[in-house]
Amino acid sequence: DARKNMFFKNDKSIDYFHTAVDCCRKLITPKFTINDGEDFGVILFGTKPPAGDILMCKNVELILNLEKANLEKFNALLEFNSKIQEDKNYMEEKLLSDAFSLSDALFFCCRTFSSSCVKYTNKSIYLFTSDWNPHQDNSAEQQNVRVKAKDIADLNIELHLFPMGEDFDVSVFYQEILEIGNWPVPSPVEKFGDIINRIESSKCVKSRLCKVTWKIGENVSIGVGFYNFFRKARMPKKEKLCRSTNEMVHSVRQCYAQNSGAILLPTDIEYTVKRGGENIVFTPVSIFTPVTKYIREFLELIE
Repeated sequence: DARKNMFFKNDKSIDYFHTAVDCCRKLITPKFTINDGEDFGVILFGTKPPAGDILMCKNVELILNLEKANLEKFNALLEFNSKIQEDKNYMEEKLLSDAFSLSDALFFCCRTFSSSCVKYTNKSIYLFTSDWNPHQDNSAEQQNVRVKAKDIADLNIELHLFPMGEDFDVSVFYQEILEIGNWPVPSPVEKFGDIINRIESSKCVKSRLCKVTWKIGENVSIGVGFYNFFRKARMPKKEKLCRSTNEMVHSVRQCYAQNSGAILLPTDIEYTVKRGGENIVFTPVSIFTPVTKYIREFLELIE
């Protein structure tokens, strides 16, 4: 939420918006340091420029694309946060819009998931807002939010609400929205550490290692799930770097024809075994089947 209500400062002179951005920065840091394979994106609603013309979503802006976390995304998030703090004109021009649509923001999140080429097993939306009754004077927009919440539940996307501010009343509007998808109804939170702990705890619930089921009788069984709440940090895989520029080096393997020097495609290569003075040709598919694995040591590569 990038509207005026999110820029209310608490006792420590830190507004809710920058607290939410700091949470994103905290969450994105371990993703590219330990390479845990999770994708991450940031979307703002309540912005002034009408972004997303293709998706027909006004007052919604994509800050970070949904992709693997890296150092560039981390620096972009830091630059965005510092620019808002230092340049008040930028904040007035880009954020603090009175016109917004929560249903458009949720629709934008769904389209971001569907437009990705990655098939996600777990999809979550973390909603940071301090407005406990959005569209209070527009019953049609509130109904659109209910419909979109039903669509999110049908797509197996989990919606996690982070009510910013101690006076946030979840029962006014969001409790009904969360009950549509049987999502947990949270209590108000505004401290940075409490938000991080709540996010990490929600992720641990989904990381079931295995399940053991005991069958008591016909159509009656009891299951116990095993979860991992603490683990050793996984080190990133080794990468080859150029000695002079320190850039990542990618190795490419090419096969060339012995006579002409032309590049050979995988379809141009045949694997053969010589028996009785003749070459028996195998296709690239059949060469790696269990039937032929015992004669690979006799194979010869020819053009």
